[in-house]
Amino acid sequence: MATQQITGEQLRRLFGLKLKQIRRERKLSLKEVAEKTDLSISY
Repeated sequence: MATQQITGEQLRRLFGLKLKQIRRERKLSLKEVAEKTDLSISY
């Protein structure tokens, strides 16, 4: 059985989608997530 490799771009996309899902479930704004993670909103 062959395994599929995930590219960096695919991994970033999956991470972003999962983060958005969690953020919405917890009713957090982008600003709130940025403040809690010490990252900028645009990251």
